[in-house]
Amino acid sequence: MGVAKVFNFMALTKSQIFQLLKSDAFDQNVTTVMALPRRRALRVLFSAICGSDALVKWRSVMMLGRLTATMADEDIEQARIIMRRLMWYLTEESGSIGWGASEALAAAMVCHEQLAREFAKILVSYLREDGNLLEFEPLQQGVLWGLGELAEARPNLLKDIEISTLLPEFLQSPDAGVRGLTARVAGLLQCTEHVERLKEITADSTALRVYQHPWLIDITVGAMASDAVQRIGIKVL
Repeated sequence: MGVAKVFNFMALTKSQIFQLLKSDAFDQNVTTVMALPRRRALRVLFSAICGSDALVKWRSVMMLGRLTATMADEDIEQARIIMRRLMWYLTEESGSIGWGASEALAAAMVCHEQLAREFAKILVSYLREDGNLLEFEPLQQGVLWGLGELAEARPNLLKDIEISTLLPEFLQSPDAGVRGLTARVAGLLQCTEHVERLKEITADSTALRVYQHPWLIDITVGAMASDAVQRIGIKVL
């Protein structure tokens, strides 16, 4: 029996909602979380995306994306308010670090085409020197994870934005997570111009923990680069 069936969902505590998010039956519990009163669900999910429990954080990112997309179907302006709130968390003026914000922006865009068209360039701007560059490498990882999700779901949109020229700097990053996640983006977008650099880092044995729905997986930078080379190789050959 899934966790969702144990509780009266209208009376769920925050810790019980976190149990639903962390459960092996997460995909079945999505309906329960989505049925929570909207404001309460948003409050819990916003707190969870910057929490210390990694699995709860990432699944909350996905849920916040789904919930924002559902809101966009009902009232696009209400969804835009959520997107702008996430963007605010990534500014110095907010006083917060912005954990999970770029990831949740991307999750919403994966789920909703109109939000993707409106906000994809903003997500890319967080990697641009002439934009809103986030210099803190863990936040760069969040942006690159999000771009990887978008590259998989909406590759043509990112190709139209022409992000390939931004990637070399991040493929050279001293941060392993940044290198690995950039390699994933380059592979998904079939960036043939980066093949040589990708081949160089296929030997990188640095271990990463990456969210691949619905689980966190352990993988090396080299494995991510190898996968990218193979994806590009299919096109090149």
